[in-house]
Formats: sequence, C-alpha cells, structure tokens
Amino acid sequence: MKLTVASLARRPELGLTLLAAAEAAEVTPVEWAHAIDRVDSDKWIAPGTFVMTAGYQFPEDSQGQKGQIEALRKAGACAVAVDTGGRWEQVPRALVEYGEETGFPVLAIAAEIPLATVVRAVAEDITAARVRQLTDLISAQNDLVSLLLREGLEAVALQLAKSLDAVVVVTDNYGVRLVEASAKPVEEQNVFERVTPAPPYSPQVGRSVLNPRGSRIVSPLNGAFVRQGALVVDAARYFDESDRLLVSFAAAIISLSTSRSLAVHEAEERLRQQALIGILSGETPDADRLGLFSLRPDAQVTALFLTGIAARKLDSIRLSEELHGLGWKFLYAARPEKSGYAIVCAGDMGRGREHPGVMTLYEKIRRVHPNVRIGIGSAVPLAEAALSLNQAEVAVPKDLAGGAVRAIADLPAHDLILGAIADSNALELLTGGAYRQLREHDQANGTNLLGAARAFIDANGRYEAMARSMGIHRQTAKARADQVEDVLGKHLDDPDLRAELWLAFKASHFRTH
Repeated sequence: MKLTVASLARRPELGLTLLAAAEAAEVTPVEWAHAIDRVDSDKWIAPGTFVMTAGYQFPEDSQGQKGQIEALRKAGACAVAVDTGGRWEQVPRALVEYGEETGFPVLAIAAEIPLATVVRAVAEDITAARVRQLTDLISAQNDLVSLLLREGLEAVALQLAKSLDAVVVVTDNYGVRLVEASAKPVEEQNVFERVTPAPPYSPQVGRSVLNPRGSRIVSPLNGAFVRQGALVVDAARYFDESDRLLVSFAAAIISLSTSRSLAVHEAEERLRQQALIGILSGETPDADRLGLFSLRPDAQVTALFLTGIAARKLDSIRLSEELHGLGWKFLYAARPEKSGYAIVCAGDMGRGREHPGVMTLYEKIRRVHPNVRIGIGSAVPLAEAALSLNQAEVAVPKDLAGGAVRAIADLPAHDLILGAIADSNALELLTGGAYRQLREHDQANGTNLLGAARAFIDANGRYEAMARSMGIHRQTAKARADQVEDVLGKHLDDPDLRAELWLAFKASHFRTH
C-alpha cells in the first residue's frame, strides 16, 4: 500500500495530528520526509516531501505565514508538519485555515516526538514499499517466463496486457504484427494497427495513441546482430519504474524466444543450405524437412541473388537475421563462386523495387555493404527454384547507375540474352568479326573508329546526331563513317552489319561491367 499523509498520521507512535485538508491527505503520497527551518525552505525540497519545521523562520504576520506555506506547496511538498515543541505550542490558526482553503495538509507534531523518529518511519516505510515492489516485479517476471515456456508468446502478451491494463503488440522488423493482446475486449477494429508505429524501431517512451492520459512504450527486440522487431505496450496510465522494468524484461524474453543463438543459427544455416542445394539439384526435400522452415513442397517461391556482400560468417548471420526480421519463409546459401548469396523465399517478389520487403532488405544491407546489388527471378513452384535463381543471377544490375535492385521482368531483351550466355564463349564470339576488325585498326593506327561506329549506330544512321554525340562537324562525322566502311569493306546501311555491331557493343559492355 502506498504511504500517504493520512496513513502516516494514523500511526500513534509518531505523534502526528492532522489539522487541515483531511480528504486530500488520504490520497497524497509521501515520497520522503525532511526537517528544515529556513526562510527559503521551498528551494531545498523535492516533490513529495513531508516537510517538518519548528517554525522559527516563519514570518510573524499571518499573511507572511500563508505565503511560506504556499511556497512549499508550489515546490511540491506533500504536507507541512509543525513541531509543537519549537516556536509554537499550537499550530498558528492562519496556517490551518490556509491549508484547509487550498487543500494542502497541515499537521502538528507532539512536542515529545523527535523529528528524526518521523524521518526514520518514512524511510523504513519507503524501503519496505520498494522491497515489496521489487518482490512483486520478480514474481511478475517469473510468471512471464513460466507462461512463455508453458503456453508461448501469445500467453506472455496477454498476461502483460492484463498486468498493465494495456494493449500489447509484438511486431517484426517489417511491421507485421505477430501477436496482439488486450486487457479488455477490443471494440475498434484498428486498435492494434493504431498503437503500432512504423519501422524502423528505436526505444521510445511517450504518450499513448489511445488514451490522452496514458503512455506507450516501444521496446526493440534484439537478435544476435540486428534487431528483430519490437514490443509495443500502450496503457491508459503512466508507467512507473516497475512497469518500465517489467516491459523491458518482457522484451528480453521475447527476444530470446524469437531469436537464435549463434550455435543454433549455424546449425540452422547448414540445414537451410542443404535443403536449397538439394532443390537446385532437382531433389525437393520432403514435407517434414521443409516444415522446419515453414515451407511446403507445393509452395510458390521467388529466388533472389545478392552480390556485393562478402561471404563471411558475420555477413551470413546478419543476412539471416534480417530475413527473419522481415517475417519471410526462406532458404538461402552462400555462393562464393559467384560472389554472392542465393535466397529462395515463399511468395511472389517479382515486383522488384516496388516490393516493400525487397527494398527494406536492400536498405538494411546497404548500410553495411554499400555496393550490394539484388537480382530477382520470377515466381515458380519450389521444384523449379533453379530456374528462378538463374533468372535472378541474370537480373542482377551490372552497376549502380540504373539502380541496385532489378527483377527479371524489368530486364531488356539484349541483357537477358547476354546474361543467359555469359558462362559460355559466346560473348567472345560476339565481340569478334567487325568489332574486332575496328578494334585492331584503332590499336594499330591510333584512331577511334569503334567510337565512330558506336555513335553512328546510336544515332540510327543520322550524321547530325552522330556529330553532336562526338562533338564534331557533320562532314567530319560522315568522313569517319566512310572510314569505318573502308576498313570493314561493307556499307553501314547493311542491316546485318548494324545488328552485328550493336550486339557486339552490348556484349562488350556486359563483359566489362
């Protein structure tokens, strides 16, 4: 029970007599007790202090005495008790009347009671209250642990909601609400949506979004290397120290229940990798094994290929934690021979940059690996994941100029063709023939006929546009085109020659980027 001015006055061994504001005294808490006799006593006390005085520094006149009481009240004192063994044998009437008028408790202390007795009693009561508070907190924490082990995350959220008379939400990094609980029946459909802030999450204690006199705590959930979402608690009252500690403890055990240790992660990583390698080899694991990762043999999946990330253990763990934080059902494996990671996840990610989850993943990884690029395949049955992964590898942007994320559906036709033959010697063949003739002529004569041919093709055979792109006169541009024809022995109007050179230029760019 909270110590109040009235409950303190009811203890006979303290010799206290309540003279004014009895109703207010019943609900006014006592945080500390302090004996002081100064003209400026109000500058030396903390809010909630039970002030005791012998009255020696009080003014003679009643108006001045009232002013002294008013200063203490404004400073946050919970009451004033006058020692009747000091300046006055009875508390001045002006003090009692002013206390009654303002609702500020005024008391008398029996002359035979040392003020230290009252201070000691308040200190012991506050200490006992804090011990009870700590005991209750530990008991509540133990209850949450037991509930988590017996009944799971939903039971923990519900118990926390009941303990704090609050609405509780557990969300992942992507803002997906994993668990929702309320101490009372929810009348509004969007209550849980309203209390959940948008990611990314950082520690917050602020005003409730549901109750003008309440509070909301946002406590991020920690993983091995990155945060895994947040615990959100919105209550109709302000949180005291015990409330905040209970929420922090709940966030800690929820983090443990939703995260994995490094040893568990490594074991899980091996299983995911084995499952993905099997699928890419044409051997789809059985339902029980896929069930470990919340996948089914008939699932629709999309492959992603990430490059620009070093294939080290730390990066592997961070990537896995981020994927878990997004709430994805996935398999993944490092592909060191291709300097990247293959990811196969449930659902259709084919919208590429328009898919919020893909862009969230990109933004998070980019903070650590600024050169990361992501290619996305098309949605396919799980058994055909190899096809989607091949598409994802081809779709990876060659540089960051046009964006770091690209889906196979957004790939130009020539890039698709060149990507499909990148592992063969076809690119070498494409840059042979006319392209090679011009390159060798330039090397031998110090000319730039390759550049002239490229400008001619890009300008679609129009000399004016060719001249502008090269920064030369129109007649000079025509002369350069004639030189190209002389070296090749063919006219640039020949559609086959144009197609050969255009494809060779694209292949050259593909190889060098």
